Amino acid sequence: MGTYSLVNGKVINPGYCEVYLSQHCNLACRTCQHLSPIYNIGFFDVGKIVNDLNIVKKYYRPQGLKILGGEPLLYPRICDALKAIRETQFADKIRICTNGVLLHKMPMEFWELFDELEVSVYPGHEPDIEYLKKMAPVLEKRKVMVAVVYYTHFREGYSEIGTKDETLVRKIYDSCHIVHTWKSHAIVNGRFYKCPESYFISTGLDERFSNVSPDGIKISDSLEFGNELLGFLETKEPLETCNACLGTSGKNVAHEQQRNKHLWKEWQKKPTEELIDYEQMERSGEEIKYNKPEALLGNSEIHYLTKYKLFNSFTS
Repeated sequence: MGTYSLVNGKVINPGYCEVYLSQHCNLACRTCQHLSPIYNIGFFDVGKIVNDLNIVKKYYRPQGLKILGGEPLLYPRICDALKAIRETQFADKIRICTNGVLLHKMPMEFWELFDELEVSVYPGHEPDIEYLKKMAPVLEKRKVMVAVVYYTHFREGYSEIGTKDETLVRKIYDSCHIVHTWKSHAIVNGRFYKCPESYFISTGLDERFSNVSPDGIKISDSLEFGNELLGFLETKEPLETCNACLGTSGKNVAHEQQRNKHLWKEWQKKPTEELIDYEQMERSGEEIKYNKPEALLGNSEIHYLTKYKLFNSFTS
């Protein structure tokens, strides 16, 4: 991945930016990076998403735009949402990131509204792969990338207790592929985030922070926002939520489901020091230092259903 640059007054991100249609999910995965199992049923306002994208696109251009959740396919007017987002022309590519469980229920119009499809498959909750294979020739004609990613394990994502060790926080940040390699940004409710976790952790653990979403900068239609954005992305200082986040250095754990939100959070009620994989942290730090990224958030196996391949690694 490249570094940030300014072209015609726009910050160029060689990675992807994310927006979200739902907070909740139809699954309740152990170590969900977006903390979806703790949220009640709730959808994001597509009108606000479109407004934010129309402003930010004047000052920022990513390689592509990911649409996620929660589970994005739960959104009741998914085609209307995708059309509205596409019309912003925020990025050249739109990628749907989904667990795929609802794909066989999507109308034909849906399959015309994205450029990339990333399906994360978890044990015991497999989507209808045969249906997806039937759709593959249609997507192939449109040059759509279809990646089916099979996960058996995830890495711990955050700590309810966190750490006060500033040296450890620095190491977690410096070894974080989400920020330094994948450059996965997020736009949520009028604010721009350097990584998705800085939104989801700060809102999921709001009692731990002095104000709402401390790590996002307010989106405004001004040259000052463009200048602030570049400085925000290039700063080498850890974010406030890094005190609770494990980046891409959490311990590897087997995938499982837990729908009781209180029990789900119990897993994370350990200090950061007990949830970190120190060898992984050192390895990721070296990969980033020498620009040789190899890590994913969990153990996975990727199958492509069309000849088009993923542009970059992913965080869903």
